[in-house]
Amino acid sequence: MKITKNDLCSFCREIRSPKNDGGFGPKIEEWLDSKGYNQPNGYITINPSILHFLEEGGACSNCINLFKTAIDSNY
Repeated sequence: MKITKNDLCSFCREIRSPKNDGGFGPKIEEWLDSKGYNQPNGYITINPSILHFLEEGGACSNCINLFKTAIDSNY
């Protein structure tokens, strides 16, 4: 299953990723658009750490379930 950042609702794209020092990094949307992350065709690499960012940031159940389904289908 492939998903893009546009599959995430606008609230969840605004969640900031946590940093190791306890602060916050860029928004999930900015992080997914970054040069080092940018994937062909805009697909999100299905990574449990992104699911963790969403869960910790208070993402909606639809986006969390979307990631869980994608993770389950890719492993």
